[in-house]
Amino acid sequence: NLPDCPPFVLILAADDVRKGRVADAFLEHFFSGKSGKPGFELSTGLTKIDAAQLSRESLAALSAQVISPSLFSAHQLFFIRAIETLDSSLNKPFLKLLESLPPGINFILSGKGLPASNPLIQFFSLRDLLVELPELKGQELRRWTDKELRAAGIKTFSSPVSEALIRIADGSPDRIVQLVAHAALYADSGELDLKAVRTLFLEQVEPDEFALVDAIGDRNPARPELLLNQLLASGKSAFPILAIISRIFCNYLLIKLLAIRGRTPTDIRQDL
Repeated sequence: NLPDCPPFVLILAADDVRKGRVADAFLEHFFSGKSGKPGFELSTGLTKIDAAQLSRESLAALSAQVISPSLFSAHQLFFIRAIETLDSSLNKPFLKLLESLPPGINFILSGKGLPASNPLIQFFSLRDLLVELPELKGQELRRWTDKELRAAGIKTFSSPVSEALIRIADGSPDRIVQLVAHAALYADSGELDLKAVRTLFLEQVEPDEFALVDAIGDRNPARPELLLNQLLASGKSAFPILAIISRIFCNYLLIKLLAIRGRTPTDIRQDL
């Protein structure tokens, strides 16, 4: 029994990161069994569906699946993604499905946004089951970026750092999160200044596959990730890059093996 869990919820946000976090919080609160809440194991009871793939036939099959008891899980959760791509002709039958859900069946719908006139908006709003996150702009985006930096372990930074990250990411929260995660690998001391941001994300150097290999050998994950992104952005194919890395590290392993067998450096150079 999940007495506190709503049978369905609609989560809307232009960015994926906040939308995903709301969905994760919903899952953890109601379905993980934490915080004293009744919960269940979702490994066999979770079904993910892209709304664009739904047709009248597949929706009818989904309805049949919903009313059929599962042999593997007492509860089932259906995650419908990109709800804005749902064919408008399916709105009524889809809402009819939601209204007739049996106990133990839950739906999470998520998407970038829907017009106010959409029947789904009205349906979820009337039931107070709509989570609609406004687009982050201006100071709200700045404060959010500051929180992301602190959450990533970067405690010391200036306002220009946040503003630079926002500009580099073109104001996209999804991209900002990626930049912050990258910067956190670089700023292992918990400090990040504007010079470091410029070095990481603004300085353009000619991508070099062998520099990537050297960076991997340095065991600092931030630098090779940056170089790999630059190589791919410059139009380099991933397959030759992977081949070079594979060949070089195979040589490293061969050198190590020959050394273990007692071969001298001169012998190893001749063999290779």
